[in-house]
Amino acid sequence: MQLPVMNLVDLPPVEAGIKRFEFKVDEVGPLGLRFSGGFPPMILAVLPDTFAQKKKIPANYEVHAINGLPMVPENRDAVMSFLKSRPVIIDLRPLGWKPQFVLQELEKRKAREEVERLAKVAIEEQRRVQVIRETAEETERQAAEKAAAAVQEKAEHAVALKRAVEERHKLREKEEAFKKAMALDPKEWYAAAAEVMEADYGSDIKITGRRGLPLRVMTRRKEVSWLWNGEAQELIGGGNPDEWTETE
Repeated sequence: MQLPVMNLVDLPPVEAGIKRFEFKVDEVGPLGLRFSGGFPPMILAVLPDTFAQKKKIPANYEVHAINGLPMVPENRDAVMSFLKSRPVIIDLRPLGWKPQFVLQELEKRKAREEVERLAKVAIEEQRRVQVIRETAEETERQAAEKAAAAVQEKAEHAVALKRAVEERHKLREKEEAFKKAMALDPKEWYAAAAEVMEADYGSDIKITGRRGLPLRVMTRRKEVSWLWNGEAQELIGGGNPDEWTETE
């Protein structure tokens, strides 16, 4: 069957990335191309001193269309038969080539993935900022609590110190009053009290001028103490109390 004469102007323009080559009627003979046996056919080599070499057809390109018919499985036999006729128009595509609509869809998908990635990054950044803020707030709260506790402890210490000083002053006043009362007692009583405390247990002691001694004349001796309900007791002025030391 005689094929119709084709011309470049009769075909739609090629898509981006496609290379078009035309072999005219007077270019009779082998094209100078060696194709692979797979599908789509790929140009394995361009033979020297041929029409293909003169037209600078690249090797390692796939056949995209012949005479405007796409290289698809159902068109393979008819399309490849065009190579024996003239004129013939061959469209070639590089390995990995994709139609424009596929590239656009890939770009859209890539854009969506980028938007999702940026959204995740924003969420992670927001979470990181929140953690930093919460950590700073917790640190500030703990510092405030520590400062408040220190102030309260200092205030409680001051109150306790004031109370202790007041109690100490009251005790000293009682001791001074007791000493003044004791200073009015006869000295003979204290001599007799010393004799009583140093006497052997069970011995008889005679006190001149009276039948006994008031207990207060013995209160300056540390031995004058007793137990009451399991607690050690002493008379005012008895024992050897520790000196009060004020602290901050």
